[in-house]
Amino acid sequence: MTFTSSESVQIVVLHEINSQDAKGQSTWTVDGKTVYGLSLIDLSEKSGSFEFTGAALALHSSNSKEFTATVSVDGWIRGQPTEITMQKIELEKDPSLLLSRANVPATIPMHKGIYEGNQVLYIITDGSDKEYAKTISDKQGWNVELASTIVDVPEDTIQKLFVFKNGITGNGIHGFQNEVFSNTPSQESKYSALNSVIEVTWKIGQKASLIKSVDDIIAAEESGRVEFNETKIILNTPQIIWPDGQMKIRSDKEITDEMSFDGGQIEINEDELTVTFVAHRGWGPDGRTIYYIVTDAPLQDLQKQWGLHLLLLQI
Repeated sequence: MTFTSSESVQIVVLHEINSQDAKGQSTWTVDGKTVYGLSLIDLSEKSGSFEFTGAALALHSSNSKEFTATVSVDGWIRGQPTEITMQKIELEKDPSLLLSRANVPATIPMHKGIYEGNQVLYIITDGSDKEYAKTISDKQGWNVELASTIVDVPEDTIQKLFVFKNGITGNGIHGFQNEVFSNTPSQESKYSALNSVIEVTWKIGQKASLIKSVDDIIAAEESGRVEFNETKIILNTPQIIWPDGQMKIRSDKEITDEMSFDGGQIEINEDELTVTFVAHRGWGPDGRTIYYIVTDAPLQDLQKQWGLHLLLLQI
């Protein structure tokens, strides 16, 4: 099992036992007949991988806080399972192969940004800097993957993202105003999902105000009101909704093993600030299962845009 959770969790492994064999250990039952012994593994982690043998698994919060979790499971299953919480899987009676779905849903939190005074909704999937990736992961409750090699991509495939370190309080990465983008997908020849982070700091004695465009940021820097820190940090920030467009939504919401790469996403929820993608199964270099998303690209452009639109979700 591989998981990512918004809170640190414990793992509970359930083993089916005879009621006579309980002998004082912690047990759980639904119908009073079938009894499960409980084994508690206190990882106290928000993400990780765990190998287990048992009838079922549960994630448990030791501090009683509500949490959300994304989980993928690969396993050898003996017999015919009848029901799995949240989804029902039809299996052959005596499966002899490793079981894993070809396509699964992947829900990712969105952030609010600004382009030319208008709202942009985007996601952050990868970052070149470990500490930056951790800061964003903690803030959004969803893991940003460390991808240090994206700093080596050509400069003409990167745009600028202005991130504020002080000033107007807001929901930006550092708790101040929303980030400002230099382009959107409407500027096809200039847009890239990869952004070089430029940190913006208001100078002492300057009255901060909401800045809504790159031109205004540059003007503020030239007049001495703010200063820039070109961090050389690269973030992968695909835009989901921009001023005059958005990613495609599939008409058929049912996820099947046969569905194709094209067709768009499953859902964009502006109220909850989440987007649900179709995550496709693949194989990592060590042979283990991975899931990745293609955020948006016509099939004829996949080869050209492949490196900018793939995200490793689970290992």
